[in-house]
Amino acid sequence: MFLAVVLIINNMRLLKKRSGYAKIEESATETSATQRGKLWAGILVCFGYVLLMNLVGFLIVTFSILVVLMYLMGQRNLRIIVSIAVSFTALVYYVFSKILIIQLPEGLLSF
Repeated sequence: MFLAVVLIINNMRLLKKRSGYAKIEESATETSATQRGKLWAGILVCFGYVLLMNLVGFLIVTFSILVVLMYLMGQRNLRIIVSIAVSFTALVYYVFSKILIIQLPEGLLSF
């Protein structure tokens, strides 16, 4: 949790620093505004991930965040999005719960 907060603060600091460079390059204003919007949306999704993890559970929240972030990054093929999100979530769950024997938040799927 502490590391997530540190990373978010660092990204906000870098965003503020980069906004000064964006003022110099007037021709890229629309692109940089779109990128800033995607950045802020990504930051909000990460906050939601941290807040919902214990309430909803690892499996649902991780799958959801991966789908949203891939869509924000420009991937529009639903088959690719779902297959990557399911595969990655299952892999991380397997590694943590079966190999490392670390309990992940179960949330709504407590079984």
